[in-house]
Order: sequence, then structure tokens, then C-alpha cells
Amino acid sequence: MMWSCLGSILLLLIANSLGEFTVKTPLEPVVATFNTDVILDCQLVPTEMPPDMEVRWFRTDWSQVVHLYRKGKDNPDAQVERYSGRTQLFPDQFVRGNVSLLLRKVNVEDQGRYKCFVVSSELDQEGILDLKVASQGHQPVVRMSGYEGSAIQLGCQSEGWFPEPRVEWRDGEGRLLDGHEDTVKVGMDKLLAVQSSLTVTSGQRGPYKCSIGNTLVGTTTHAQLDISDAFFPSTSGWMVGFWVIFFVLLAGVAAALYGFRRAREQDGRMKDLSNRPTISDYESLRITLAKQETQAELEKQKYLEDLVKQQDKAKAEYNKLLHSIEWGKMMRCAVTVHLDPETANGNLQVTEDLMSVCDAGGCHNVTENVKRFDRFPFVLAQESFTEGRHYWEVTVDSCHNWDLGVARESAERKGKVTLCPEDGYWAIGCSWDRYEVKDKVNVDLRLQEDISRVGIFLNLDDGLVSFHDAGRKRQVHSVSVAFQEPVYPFFCPWRSRTPIRITPVPVEE
Repeated sequence: MMWSCLGSILLLLIANSLGEFTVKTPLEPVVATFNTDVILDCQLVPTEMPPDMEVRWFRTDWSQVVHLYRKGKDNPDAQVERYSGRTQLFPDQFVRGNVSLLLRKVNVEDQGRYKCFVVSSELDQEGILDLKVASQGHQPVVRMSGYEGSAIQLGCQSEGWFPEPRVEWRDGEGRLLDGHEDTVKVGMDKLLAVQSSLTVTSGQRGPYKCSIGNTLVGTTTHAQLDISDAFFPSTSGWMVGFWVIFFVLLAGVAAALYGFRRAREQDGRMKDLSNRPTISDYESLRITLAKQETQAELEKQKYLEDLVKQQDKAKAEYNKLLHSIEWGKMMRCAVTVHLDPETANGNLQVTEDLMSVCDAGGCHNVTENVKRFDRFPFVLAQESFTEGRHYWEVTVDSCHNWDLGVARESAERKGKVTLCPEDGYWAIGCSWDRYEVKDKVNVDLRLQEDISRVGIFLNLDDGLVSFHDAGRKRQVHSVSVAFQEPVYPFFCPWRSRTPIRITPVPVEE
């Protein structure tokens, strides 16, 4: 053993005396988190600085210079532009054979192969390593996207991922759900936005859990949504029977008309043949019949297309009727709420009827109490809820900055308040033409049109808060939450002098 160690030391001394060295880099890929710094390790063996050393870090192509050290100094002019100001060597470590590279603010385009090339007056050697970039995306948002017959389509979306993440859906018993469709879009920063849709029926058990995971670093984020049976459309027996009979009769009429037309054409052909036409008459008749058959086939295709259009129209009307029924159920839960001046921030002006609020144009004297918001322009309603289902609407019209939602009784009201579920606030907001779900990191709501009247549905029985474009009768966001204490309606006009107003819910027949 001693002789073996002495032999190794002797070989290193001989190699050093001859100016020989090797370059060592990691065999496994180096994993870096997006927008952080990473060190690409490169060591010389033996651990000494060779004479007249030049260090060149580059990508697969020699001309793609990441960092160049030559004649005792860095040469930034040789760098590829996108690495400018982002790389650094450690000259004080050269005597220990350390020629590692510091790469700052790693982005997606930095992923790939790197070469550490070292040149001396006697020798040149290189080492190769692979860099992989990982980004953990935002907390996913799950919401109802719409109806498909008697089923509900759920959507799950999240941004800021790399590489392409894995998406899973599970039911309330933890079983994997198949059949979801996933789409991935590339953003300006090359990070990926993921959207997944899943169709569920009333026979499945919720809550439905959407998990999105980064397979490179093994991390996963979750979101879930519980849907009560009240949200699933139900179809009465007489309506099903009506549509079955309707389509059967329609198909029978179509078959009878087609058969009658074919029989009449056949009779016409037989009469023509019984007259024993000449060859020229026969040829003319054949051409005429061929044209008639072509015309009949075109009419048949048109008739069938019209039939399909009628069926699609009937289906659309049926879905519209179901949506109207569900909306009517929610309207029957309408309540009247009033603003509580005792909670209003001193920069707000609440009207005497306690139905409107806006920025007061400056702070006015108010009596301090434990219920009042002392820093941000927030206000709660006088009414609180502990059970049941409740719906109210707020007209925002030309007010371009607002937040609306609900808050639990124990939510913080003093100092800096963050509108997020962890701090007891569930809200959406508008900042000019941008709509978003309020959280520690806000999530964009991609709406096609502006909202003039916001509907808020608080379903304490099923643990659900949903937000609606009341003018167009569309749901824009929903979230599941188990409330353990009283819940208050929440309002914020920010610095807008245009008021937001609690609006009586119109009664629909």
C-alpha cells in the first residue's frame, strides 16, 4: 500500500515537472434554478497553475465564447453578447487548479453543453459538462370552464415552468383520472405556461385535485376544487323522451322523402325505356339521368347538413336552458348587504345609504377602533355569514381599480395587509384593463370583455366562493375553502374617485 501511494505521488511530480495536466469536470449534469447563480466546476490535476495558462469556456462551437482568460486577464470583448456581465472566474484559486466558472442569473437559453478548455505553453486539455435549467411554476388555479351536456369541464392553469411539467388529476379518493387534455405555451422568457382540462360527471367523488410537478427537481404544486351535486345539470324524463321521439320522427320523415324521390325517379326511367328510344335518345336520356342523380345526391347532402344544423341548434338551446336554470338557483340566494363605516379606512367616503364607497380625496378624522383598516383603503360589510348560500352584486362600471371578495372575521386589519387566502382574504381585482386573482403572487384572469357588474356567490354549505360577470351571466373564477368562522363581504375602490356600488340583484322570472 505504501509503495502504491509513493508511486502515485512520483507520477504526479513527473507530470508536473513536464508541464502535463488533466481537466476534471462533473460526470452528472449540473442542475440550476431559473434566475439564480450557478458554479460550473472545472479542476486541474495536478492542482497547480500551468505556465502561460489560458482558460476558454465555450459552448459546443469554439466561437461561442462564454468566458475567456488570456495573458493574465479576462477578455470580455471575445464573449457572446448574452453572457456579457454574467460570468466570472476565480483568479485567486488558479494556484489550486480551480478554473470553475460562475454564471449569474441563469435563463432557459443557458441550458446545454459547456466545455472548459485550458491551454499552457506545453499542453492543452478540455473537460465537458452539461447544464440543465429548472423552474418551479406558480401555484395552479382550478376553476369551472363550462358544461358539456350533463358533465362539467374543469380547467387547471399555471405559468413559469421549465422543463415541461407533468400534470395529474385525482379524485376525492386519490385515484388518478385519465382523459385530461394538456396544452403548453412558451412565454417571452422561454418559460412554459400549462393548461389542462378535465371533464367530470356527478357520479365521481370530489374534491378534484390538479397536481403539476417538475420532473427534473422532483417538486410538485397542487390546487383543488370541490363541486357539489347542485352544480351538475339534471334532465327530466319527459324532456329526454321528447328529444328521442323528435329525432326518431325526423329521421323517419327524411328516409320517407328520400325513398319517395328515388321511387319517382325509377318510375320515370322505366317509362322512358318502354318508349324504345333511339340510340341518340338513349344517350341523351342517360346523360339526363346522370345529371338528375348528381342533383339528387347534392340535395340529399344538403338536407342532411340542414338536419345536423338543426340538431346542433336544438342542443345549444338545451344547454342554454340548463345554464339559465343554474343561474336562477343562484339568484334565489340573493341578499342585501350594507357597508360598515366602523371598518372603513380614513381615506374612504361611504355614502349615507351605506351602499357606495369611493376615495375621499384625502384622509379625514375617524374614530380609531379594532375593526377599522388603518393603512389600506378597505371596508367590510355590516352583515356576516356562518352558513347557507348568499349572493350579492357590485356595480363597478367606469371604476378601473377595485378589489372585491370576502374576508374571514379574524383577518388582519392593521398595518400591511396582503390579499391572499393564507391571510384570510379571497378576492379578485381589476387594475385598468387587467383582471387578476388576488394572492401572494397574483394570477391573471384572461377575460375577453370588461366587467361592469360583479356577482359574488358565497356557498358556505359546500365550501365554495365564486365570482361572476353578472351582466353576461358567466363565472370567471371559483375557489374551494372550508370556513371555520364568520365571513364578511369585502370592498376596495383603491384611489378611485368613481364609486363602486352595492346593487340590488334583479329578480328574474
